[in-house]
Amino acid sequence: MANYNLNKIKGMWFYGMSGAGKTTTSDYIVNKLIYNKISYIHIDGELTRKYINFDLGYNKKDREIVIKRNYGLAVIAIASNNFPIGSSVFMNQEISKLLELNNIKLFKIERSMDKLINDHPTYKNNKDIMGRDILYGDIQEDSKIFNTSDKKYFSFLDKFYTDLLLTKWK
Repeated sequence: MANYNLNKIKGMWFYGMSGAGKTTTSDYIVNKLIYNKISYIHIDGELTRKYINFDLGYNKKDREIVIKRNYGLAVIAIASNNFPIGSSVFMNQEISKLLELNNIKLFKIERSMDKLINDHPTYKNNKDIMGRDILYGDIQEDSKIFNTSDKKYFSFLDKFYTDLLLTKWK
């Protein structure tokens, strides 16, 4: 993992294919923030899709609009002294650069493609699947996290949280 200047982290964003573990990872981090009494907002792509971005589809153009709106929520969170935790299937170069400018660390969550195909209903669809039909392109994330789908993953997340966040708030 890269050596971060912990005093400058303003938020975190997880992206990756459906079923990779973005929500699991962000929920785990959110629970740590709650335990440490750190004010946050969780910008979950599925929830914003349901309550904010319900007017959009799943093609690339609509996904770009969704990610811009979700990024806007992260900026509002920072302006309100909250720590944004974002999770989304889609990410593009434009938003990844804006996240970097606002000191929101970007992490790609990865998981075995065999595991994704076997375990997640998304991959039974025929079109507009991120990572298969719509490619990510050249995204400069701060780190990649491989979801092993076992207890070791949560041990890793404990260390990840401690190393990356906890010392920032002391």
